[in-house]
Amino acid sequence: GEGNPGSILISNGDNNAENASLTNSTISTEIKGEGDRASATPANITVKADNLNLDNSTITASTRSNRDGGNISLEGSNLTLSNKSSLRSDTSGQGDTGFINLNMEKDILLLGQLEIPDSFNLITTKVDFEGEGNSQGIKIKSSNLIMKNGGAITSSTNGIGDAGLIDIQVTGDIILEGLSFEGNFIAATVESDAIGNSQGINISASNIILHDGSYILADSEGIGNAGLINLQVSGDILLGRKNLGSGSSNYISAGVSEQGNSAGIKIK
Repeated sequence: GEGNPGSILISNGDNNAENASLTNSTISTEIKGEGDRASATPANITVKADNLNLDNSTITASTRSNRDGGNISLEGSNLTLSNKSSLRSDTSGQGDTGFINLNMEKDILLLGQLEIPDSFNLITTKVDFEGEGNSQGIKIKSSNLIMKNGGAITSSTNGIGDAGLIDIQVTGDIILEGLSFEGNFIAATVESDAIGNSQGINISASNIILHDGSYILADSEGIGNAGLINLQVSGDILLGRKNLGSGSSNYISAGVSEQGNSAGIKIK
């Protein structure tokens, strides 16, 4: 229909909830049907909690319409995703995705488990195969960002539209480490059947540490440009191999394999 869906707010009135946990759960908003894009009210999801934990749970905002999808905004002190949890914003219509905005005073953790192969955790915004809108990107602020044993932050387009900017502002360290089948990575990509540009990756941190086959990637395999990887690091960038069980290299890469240009890598 053409009505506006409602938004979802989880908090303790004017204050953050002390703890909020989702276990084997889903919170989602979805926009379907055509309508007036200019006057439509986005179906936002907002969670305000000092400690927010997702265990085998998903928060999703999507659009299958010409209207834009809602934003996902999480605010508090600590955020943990574990056991195949995800934050997802996507479009398979003509509308744009919403933003994913994470503002944490302390740590953001994506924690897989070695003994559970299918425990990969994901923060992603995506233009799906049938989509003709743009991704609005991901914005993260925290003290530390740690992805271990299977975690990723991605912005991609598989349709006709741009992959939004991944903007990560961390006062401490970004650490990607630990063995998993899927790996640990931050990636902004234009996929092989897509037409659109990647807006790239912008990172500010004290140190960036990549172990066990981890990587940062801006890539275009379709028709479009690969965005800039911009790294502002006051300390060290370390590409090592901590666990001998990983035979993969750690890398930071920007490239194009079809039609388009790469904006390259800038390190300050």
